[in-house]
Amino acid sequence: MKKNNLEKWGNLLSELDLSLEAFGVFLQYPERLSSFNEELFTDFASQEGFDFPQGCLSTLSEEELDLFESKTGLVLPQEYREYCQVFGSGGFGLNEFAIDCPSIQYLEETLDSHKGILEAHVPRIFKEGHFIVEPCEATELLQNAYLIGFGVEDQLFVFDLRTYSEQDRSYDIYATLSNTSEGAEIHYLGRSFYSFIRDVCLGTATNKNFTDWLGFIPQRVSESCPESSDDKSNTFFPFPIAENLPQ
Repeated sequence: MKKNNLEKWGNLLSELDLSLEAFGVFLQYPERLSSFNEELFTDFASQEGFDFPQGCLSTLSEEELDLFESKTGLVLPQEYREYCQVFGSGGFGLNEFAIDCPSIQYLEETLDSHKGILEAHVPRIFKEGHFIVEPCEATELLQNAYLIGFGVEDQLFVFDLRTYSEQDRSYDIYATLSNTSEGAEIHYLGRSFYSFIRDVCLGTATNKNFTDWLGFIPQRVSESCPESSDDKSNTFFPFPIAENLPQ
């Protein structure tokens, strides 16, 4: 992996506030981070009199990402691989968009869960006494998708596995929203995973370029609800590997 590729992600991360509440560690880290590092967190927590839970960070090494690809036969987009090495799984600010990175330790369980989520969002129509799959663009997408994230309003973010290109080493990125009365909506979000994180998950382009159901405009929320202004749109909430958290 070229160092400068990871640096652009590190620069983005270093601009964000960080919440470690999901780890049960209520610490304000004193510096901006350019990557998540378990040894660094453990040392800092120890100095502050806390135990940082071991084996709970969801960032992945390049070798682990290679292993995921070899086990699944799935080619991961280059920028998504970079993201997983720097950020790991987590959520973003007021939009509450959550991005999921692959699990190596719990691979089968994660893939089964994602398959069930995608299947549940496939549009169905009630005909002759039971629900049947509705053949439509959303159905074809969800049946050929890899799940990468979620929105608070039941949105899914996916890679369209039919669209990989060696030229940019990426897939088309879509947002979908299941609607029982009208089937499912799908919205094309481009092919750059970096732009998707920066412009959609962090909110700067969410309502400018996409429909209202994708999320809030952080500025609008701050203006209409001053009491929410402390819940910044540029906060990142890293998600731990829940199964490894101490009981």
